[in-house]
Amino acid sequence: MKDVPGVVGVESGSARSYVPFQLIGVRPSELAAHGPLATDAALRERFERGDAVILSERLSRHLSYKVGDRVHVANASGSVQDLEVIAISDAYGYFPHPDERLYGVASDQFLRRGFCHDVDVLQEGAIVLSRDARLKRYDDAANLSDPTSDAVITALRARYPDAPALTFETGREVLNAHVEDLDRDFLLFDLILGLSALLAALGVLNGQLLSALERVKELGVLKALGVTRRQVSGAVLCEALVIGLFGGLLGTALGASLAPVIVRALEALSGLDLPDVLPVHWLIAMPLVSIAITVLAALFPIARMNRTDSIAAVRAP
Repeated sequence: MKDVPGVVGVESGSARSYVPFQLIGVRPSELAAHGPLATDAALRERFERGDAVILSERLSRHLSYKVGDRVHVANASGSVQDLEVIAISDAYGYFPHPDERLYGVASDQFLRRGFCHDVDVLQEGAIVLSRDARLKRYDDAANLSDPTSDAVITALRARYPDAPALTFETGREVLNAHVEDLDRDFLLFDLILGLSALLAALGVLNGQLLSALERVKELGVLKALGVTRRQVSGAVLCEALVIGLFGGLLGTALGASLAPVIVRALEALSGLDLPDVLPVHWLIAMPLVSIAITVLAALFPIARMNRTDSIAAVRAP
């Protein structure tokens, strides 16, 4: 496939074993044109010897491996062999099915000797494109065409016409699938946030109603003295504004201070590099949303207070 423009290598995903993390066997010659092995001949020669491993960045963080460490691998016969970590990189070995980020890459001959894998038969593989081809594909986000991938698929079908079971999944399709998963997750988060806001509004409504019931006689006296409905409404709205303002500022300050702690905890659990970004627009919007919720929650108590008969209120026990 290297005769197709833009293709720099084909990684096999057929030879896999768990040691206990996922170990993928690839042909060293297919890694020579990209990633860390492309720029370091000594590193490439070390990998070809079959006693070295390249770990993914998440696996190295998860198990605290660094370059030069020894990874103990138990093969099919039960004996243990050491593989030296020669690089930490995500340039090789990632396959979306399954979406496993804790993996290592070793020579296919190591998988053949240690686990009796048939490395000459390719059942699943990844065609690696050059950096220029990848940048060209994603240069225009609105352009959904993928000429490089289309050319590769056409070349493969022409080369293997008797293999009708060939299926393909482009990098754009994998990216779109991940984005759709994230969108569904955040839709669930937004739903939880909306329910929390509704619960907060019900809490404010309940508090305002209790306040109105406790001040029935006071409101009756004020109405008997000439206080208008607009003045009653204004007093309740002022109380709601104070509650919303202080509640919004307190909640925003607490959320902003806890956000870095939560991000660091999620990083430790997921093994991902999560951005710690201060969302200034949300810091401004949240107090305003809090005020709006409390004002809306105060409308029903205001209507109830204005319907109260002043004479009956004064005579109330």
